[in-house]
This record gives sequence, C-alpha cells and structure tokens, in this order.
Amino acid sequence: MSSSSTRPINNRTRVKLYTLNEERQWDDRGTGFVTCLSPTLSNTSYSIIVKSEIDGSILLESKIQLHTNYQKQQETLIVWSEGEKYDLALSFQEKAGCDDIWENICDALATHGILNVIQVMLSLDDITTKQAALDVFTSIVECNPSTVREYMLQETQSTQDDDELLLNLVISEMQSDPDPELSGALNLMNYFKLLIDPENMIAVSIIEKTEFLSFFYFRSMSVLLAPLMANTIDLKLARDDFHQAQLQYLILDFLTFCIEHHTYHIRNFLQKKDLLRRILVLLKSKHQYLQLSALRFLRKIIGLKDEQYNLIIVRNNLFASIVDAYKTNKRRYNLLNSAMIELFEFIRQENIKTLINYFVENFYSDFESITYVKTFHDLKLSYNQRDKRERILSDSSPTSSTSRFYDHLNTNHILSTQRLRKDERDLDVDEENWFNDDIDENKISSLNHSTLFNDGSDDDDSQPEIASAISTSEPLKSHHSLYFQ
Repeated sequence: MSSSSTRPINNRTRVKLYTLNEERQWDDRGTGFVTCLSPTLSNTSYSIIVKSEIDGSILLESKIQLHTNYQKQQETLIVWSEGEKYDLALSFQEKAGCDDIWENICDALATHGILNVIQVMLSLDDITTKQAALDVFTSIVECNPSTVREYMLQETQSTQDDDELLLNLVISEMQSDPDPELSGALNLMNYFKLLIDPENMIAVSIIEKTEFLSFFYFRSMSVLLAPLMANTIDLKLARDDFHQAQLQYLILDFLTFCIEHHTYHIRNFLQKKDLLRRILVLLKSKHQYLQLSALRFLRKIIGLKDEQYNLIIVRNNLFASIVDAYKTNKRRYNLLNSAMIELFEFIRQENIKTLINYFVENFYSDFESITYVKTFHDLKLSYNQRDKRERILSDSSPTSSTSRFYDHLNTNHILSTQRLRKDERDLDVDEENWFNDDIDENKISSLNHSTLFNDGSDDDDSQPEIASAISTSEPLKSHHSLYFQ
C-alpha cells in the first residue's frame, strides 16, 4: 500500500472527484491526486485520500469499509456509496492509476476479512445481497487471486462440508443464473479460470500450486460438473432445452481450459469419472453448437497425442459415439460433418497408430463408401501398409539351419540366454501393462487424498494457450459523463 503524504507529481494518480446530488446528477468536486493510505498508530483504517492539484487541500478522505460495495467500471472509474444517499466516483486520467488504487482497495477488504463476509452473504436467500457479494468476490479475484486461493485452502482445514465452501457457494450461484443467456455464469466461469490458471501462480511454490489444484479437483470439480453428470445418466440426455445446453456449453469450455493447462489432475479426474463418455453423450443434442463443443473437447484431447488418453478412447469404445453422430447427421455437409472429418484427418496426418488401428478395425466399413474426401481411404491405406510391414518382419525371422546346429551344440548356454531374454521381455510387458492399465474405481477409492491428487509431476505449463483477459463489466449508464476529460 502506498503511504506517501506528499502530493504526487505524475498523471498516473490524477483523478476527478464526483459526488451524486439529490437530483441524481453528478457534481464535479475538483481534480487532484489520489493515494491509498495504510493503517498507522494513530489511524487503524485504510483510507482513500484525494488532494487538490491546485493547493494540496484534501478533497476526499474516505475510509475503506468492509460493508461498502466498491465497483470498478470499465478501466478508469471507481464508484461506491457512503451511506444511503452519498455516492462517490473517482475518474482516473490513466488506467494504470485506476488499477493501482483498485488493487489497494481489494487488499484492504481482504485484510478486513471480506471473503468470510462474502461467504455469509452467499448463504442468504436475498438475491440482491448475493449479487453484491459476487461483485466483490470477482473484484478481489481479478486483482489478487492469490489471496482468494490462500483463503480457500485455509478454509479446507476447518470445513468438512463441501456445500459450505466459498468456491462451491459461488459455483452454485453460477449454476442458478436466471439469465437465459447465462451472462452471469459466463462471467463467473472466467474468474474460475483465473483462479486455476497456472500462469497466475508463477510466484507461488510448486507445492502450493499443486495443493490448490488438488483441493479444486477433489472438493469442487464434481460440484461444478454436477449439471452435466446429472443430465447424461444412462448415457441419454435428460434435458435438451436452451438453458441446459448453454450451461453445459460453459462447462465444456471450462473443461477444455483444464485440458490445455493441467495434465495429471484433469486426466486422473477424467478417467475416474468416465467423463469423456458422458461428454460425448452431448453429440445427441439438437443444438449443433453443443455437439461441436463436445467434439472439440475430444479433438483437444487427441491433439495432445497422449497415449494414455488414446487407450482410454479405445478401451471405452468412444469412437462409437462419433460414428453414431455421423450416421445421424446423414452425411449433410455442415460444420459437424467437417469437424468429424478434420478429427480423423488429424489422426491420419499425425499417424496416431493406436487410433488408426482402432478406427479401421472397428468402423472403416461405415465410411468406406465416402469418396469426396480421401481421409478414410488413406487411413485404411496406412493401416494396410503397417500391417504388411509387420507381417514381412514376422516372416523374415526364422532360425537358420546353421543356428539350429549351434543350438544343439550349446543347449545349456542357449537355454540360459533364453531365460534372460524372457525375463527382459516380461519386464517390458509388465511396464507396459502398468502404464496402460485403467485405474478402476476400486483402485482409486483405495488411494488416499495425497496419493491421488498431490502428484508434483503435474506440468501445468504444457500448453501455451492462456485464457483471454477478463473484461470488466459495462459502466453504469449514469456514469457516462464521469470519464476524465
């Protein structure tokens, strides 16, 4: 926090101060320079101070209060209310100055225990109170996500009921967004991404980062995915209305973010919950954008070229859902058709052998008649060429008569050698089986929390794409005249 008592001389902290009069019009109270003062021995509160640029007189001294609803509008405006009829606004000349003061406000609120207050407010039934709590929550996450993560981790030590956790209370509000377009849910999803984005944890130790991701996947991810899981029971869509489709679209977008930025945690969770199979049920939706979102998720996974994911696809016969969707689409040349062809073309170009073998051996007959693209013909050709090479290699390794003669002469030596080779081959098979074997539900349930989730090997920087910056909410219409002139 800045605590300088001298008047700033740069434009970074230059502001116009406005107050709202009884006619609901904004009055200009002057131009000056703003600072945020930390507590001292004589003053135990954080305060916002504005001093006149003309004579240095104090235009504003406002204590940062826990129950005050501060709002940042666009990039250069901060507004709040002191009492029922006294509204204030600071219009900054520069965005950087607004960001600095806003961060100071958030830090002050966090110090006052605002997150605990937000938690209580979200437990109430009043919609207005909940919305105010969400506004403050998102503001703190935006300017200081590490403070929020620290609070959430501390909370796990004293709260055993997942429904009472702050993050899960916010998730519940996201899922119950009454807006048909789910604009509020979309906004909250972006802040969830900000919390779990490894790029925002650069200054955090690997242990702390892994600890928070473990907490999120262990105690909150199932809560976030609950609407999707409930809607795909028995591998059928229970509801397919617009609101439900919108919510599931947002969930898929969030999961795609997790696939891009996490490795161990999301893969373990996906396998444990049979999540990919549930997601592909969405290919049965009547909403094409939701179908495309489900297909895009599978494409993102295949794009990782991770053999563990490939084996999950094969062992669970997940291409069957793609083939069914292709048949239902009746070869109509639309976005869904193009996306499916692109998926198989990627498999062919990258020569992903596991998936090529799986597709050709199980589904090629369904695509054999398609000739307007070469993708499926080339997949079969690649499969046949590899099969032919393997047969040639197998046929070219008979034991020669000379070697058989020496085999009889050195029976004991050869038997010993064969035993050694057998041991080596067995080791290879054991290793392969260990890496390729599915983690079934019984195995997972027997693992403790730290074994399942606290694996420090999670390379969260494995994908380069980072979520786009979170845009702030639109300014209130009554504030349009407040921007710095």
